[in-house]
Amino acid sequence: QNNNENDFLNDNDSSNNDNNNVRSQIESLLSTLSNDDNQEQEQTSPNSQVYIIGTGLSNCVADLPLGILSILVRANVVLHDSLSLPPDEIRKVVSSSCVIQNVGKRGDDQ
Repeated sequence: QNNNENDFLNDNDSSNNDNNNVRSQIESLLSTLSNDDNQEQEQTSPNSQVYIIGTGLSNCVADLPLGILSILVRANVVLHDSLSLPPDEIRKVVSSSCVIQNVGKRGDDQ
């Protein structure tokens, strides 16, 4: 591999580590703020839940309320449009197995 490929791979590893760090900090904060009994009930519930949330004009996860962060941390799938957080910001919060899919349309079809 040449130096450019190594730099790209190292940047990707660094980005993944940053995302995992943000996610673990959010999970830690949420666990300290929540009741353990409520968390256990949510995790063992066989029912799927769908949330429709708005991120407002924010383009950074740091601006989101804890309630929305709590939903995103537990998400298996996130559907977003071009008016929501950018996918790289969403990736900072969700698990590595979470599917992130853009479902929005813009006038220029991007």
